[in-house]
Amino acid sequence: MDGPSREAARDFVSGVTKAMRQIMTIKQTLCAVLVATFATVGLGISGAAHAADAARADADPVPQGDLSSPYFDNKPDRGLWSVMIFGGQLTENELSDIVVPTEGANFTDTSFIGAALNKEVWRWKGFSVEAEGGIGYQFGDFRGQDNSSFQAWGALYGRYDAFPWNHIIHTSIAGSIGLNYTSEKTAFENFETPGAGQTKNILHYFSPEIAFSLPSDLNKEVVFRLHHRSGASGAFGCDGCGSNFVTVGYRHRF
Repeated sequence: MDGPSREAARDFVSGVTKAMRQIMTIKQTLCAVLVATFATVGLGISGAAHAADAARADADPVPQGDLSSPYFDNKPDRGLWSVMIFGGQLTENELSDIVVPTEGANFTDTSFIGAALNKEVWRWKGFSVEAEGGIGYQFGDFRGQDNSSFQAWGALYGRYDAFPWNHIIHTSIAGSIGLNYTSEKTAFENFETPGAGQTKNILHYFSPEIAFSLPSDLNKEVVFRLHHRSGASGAFGCDGCGSNFVTVGYRHRF
């Protein structure tokens, strides 16, 4: 190859090399721009999603104590355990007459004192379920006969406490389903049992209550409880048997 031809070939190769370098530079620039664009868009979407989640949390926060049980980590503002001491007087009034009074109170000479240990086992919003065990002693007479007996009970309580006035006085209402045992078939319950039948030692335990506490300290409650045991319309072998003690007590949660 003569001199002019060699020079032309060298110029051609040099031009192709420069063109390829320019193409690679443009390609790298485009790739960098695309990567930066996708990164910016991705960060923008992620930031927007995070901001939306934060706004949603601020607009609809989960109330403290919405859920509490061994299976949920967040706890209510009061203790899950409690102890209560309470006492009161036996009345001849029926349960319905006490809840919705239609006549005056008819108390007897029999008194009651008891203590209970309680544990909240589940909570959702204003509703909760509690397990309770208790012991007590009733003492006194009924129409000249001894009416004394030891008592023991175990029950599940359903409770509601999300009332709109709780910022003034915290209020809760509850009712139980359980069993109550007496060591004696008492004179009053035998008298209340229709015919010549006798009461039973084990009866249904249904004890509605209402409790009050200061909003600043939910662990200290004044409790008004109707300590009620009955045959549950004959389900326990006696219809019409049972007793009602109107009681007041103090509950401490921890």
